[in-house]
Amino acid sequence: MKKKITLLVGLLAVAGFCGKRILILGDSITQGSSNPVERPWRDWILQIANAAGKPYTPVGLASWQVYDYNTKSLVVNYLGVGVCSADPYPMTSSVAKSTFPGPHGAQCGIATDGLLSWFKTKKPNLVNAGGADVVVIASGTNDLGNLNEAQKQRSATETLAQMELLVKEVKNTLPNAKIYVTTLLPVDEAKIKIINPQWITYQPKIDEYNAKLFGWSEGMRKSGIPVEVIDWTRAVTVADLHDGLHPHSAGSEKLAKFAFARMELVPQIAATVVGSDD
Repeated sequence: MKKKITLLVGLLAVAGFCGKRILILGDSITQGSSNPVERPWRDWILQIANAAGKPYTPVGLASWQVYDYNTKSLVVNYLGVGVCSADPYPMTSSVAKSTFPGPHGAQCGIATDGLLSWFKTKKPNLVNAGGADVVVIASGTNDLGNLNEAQKQRSATETLAQMELLVKEVKNTLPNAKIYVTTLLPVDEAKIKIINPQWITYQPKIDEYNAKLFGWSEGMRKSGIPVEVIDWTRAVTVADLHDGLHPHSAGSEKLAKFAFARMELVPQIAATVVGSDD
């Protein structure tokens, strides 16, 4: 009997359905991008957590979604012909869903206000399902340089204002959850200009946002809302991006390792990437 119980627990751990409940909010960098699909960090982190004996249970949705700024709504498309139109390297929704179907709250092309709308819509379901112990928000890339004409590009300050609204909503809904916000990834300007020539001036906006994020998080903590920063600038470089914007599978693994180490205070794992965060 003991052996059977041990085996059952082991299977649950591998599947990720035990331990802390984690809600990940993000855009295509979190969802997964390219065709064929590059393994996203949201999937990597489940494997890393399980291997470390600190498994996570993902909560959210298990479908491919696109945020439509014209209708201010999420569009769910399971058809093979459906593509993420805001993604410069689109992939079919059926491929994304079947390859990495784990629950999450990431949508391609979405900005921070879109995540807030999604969260407000889904929070009753999240609360009824037990909520989350950990919330990771990886957003801001599309705020600063959105390709969708219906969504104007925001400044670093405006993006942080949107992030504050989202964090406050998360805190009010999930008061016991620990909240983390990531810095934004760098861009490879030599490649990014192929996607959109206007994005060649994108990196300074990212640098400004990342620099301001730490002071912003300190202000949030002083106001009674603890927010920790996961500094992904110490985890990857432009060499880890397959298209100049989105990480390839190995790059996503680095992001996941660093995020897990930051959240679980495991410096030896963080040391395997660019730098430790202990």
